[in-house]
Amino acid sequence: MLPETDIVRILAEQQYITPEDRDTCLAQTEKSAGVDVSPLEYLKQKDLVTDAIVGQAIAEHYGVKFFNLGGNPPSRGDVTRIPEEVGREHRVVLFEVTDESIHVVTDNVHIFEEEQQPRVQVEKETKEKQRGGFFGMGGSDSSEREVIEVPLQEYLEKLFNARVEFGFALSENIDDALELYKPELSERFQQIIAEAESAAPEIVDQVIAAGIAGNISDIHFEP
Repeated sequence: MLPETDIVRILAEQQYITPEDRDTCLAQTEKSAGVDVSPLEYLKQKDLVTDAIVGQAIAEHYGVKFFNLGGNPPSRGDVTRIPEEVGREHRVVLFEVTDESIHVVTDNVHIFEEEQQPRVQVEKETKEKQRGGFFGMGGSDSSEREVIEVPLQEYLEKLFNARVEFGFALSENIDDALELYKPELSERFQQIIAEAESAAPEIVDQVIAAGIAGNISDIHFEP
């Protein structure tokens, strides 16, 4: 995610706040170094921006679409179509499949910069001719595998066999989507019961962790 000072400058650049608001915000937060108020929090407290405006401004700056996942979160089935190690490392989430393309959302703005786009390691099969037979005549093909790096977009387009378009989503929504890689609570309970010597404490820990992640206010246990 971008530093908040950069986001404030983008908001002014995209004319969501005035240059005066930008300068006042940055000056105010510099003066308030000992106070727990960030530049974006200051703008929100003044009712100058919302989370959706911040996301839209960043998306416009990079020339991509903004996807508000808060009101329309992706499904577990869509998220897990991207291998977990790739999704978590590069913070990419499959959001939408259309007839024309596949939309993948991220808060990793380097993905939008062609010269800085991250690369993914993949295995590639290579064939070598092995000599054999009398006097080296004939022979056979043998396959070996080597690891190569390809741009993330190329990797995803080969994975889905379709054109991939990247969009921007807010970091908190990307965090929520990546949590869908975790198994359902019922699956985790079964694993704990099968493996743990004392299952109850671990089950309680998992329930509380899931409640915190889901911003749940109350947890009820029934015998």
